[in-house]
Amino acid sequence: VILGTFYIRIVSLISIIVLGTKVTWSDPTDPLIYVQRYYKNNDELMSQLSDKFEFRCSICELLIHDHSKHCRKCNRCISEFDHHCDWLNNCVGKSNYNSFIQFTIALTLYDCLSVYLLVVTILQTFETTNYYSEDEKTT
Repeated sequence: VILGTFYIRIVSLISIIVLGTKVTWSDPTDPLIYVQRYYKNNDELMSQLSDKFEFRCSICELLIHDHSKHCRKCNRCISEFDHHCDWLNNCVGKSNYNSFIQFTIALTLYDCLSVYLLVVTILQTFETTNYYSEDEKTT
């Protein structure tokens, strides 16, 4: 049992590292922001974008999709903003939400297995340790 949970913990730990890195390095910025920055000198395209999108960020003054929100910690507009995760130092939004959920599930599994192994180890230690001296057993 212990060896099997050890392998599951190793797989969970690798998953935590991979998914945590994926969530941290992904860019949840609203793609419309990059379009505007790239084509900022093209007045015709910018006017077409202004006609198509009605929402504008009050902080960075750029056009955004209706479900985007500006993160004050990252100083960027996030597509379908959920929250800013201080542990990962990144915002959670549309592009990395699934990876974030997978990361939290892997982390929870790892924590549960760690607690299970701790309890089993403590119970095995109490079972194998003899706390009575030979004199106390005979009386």
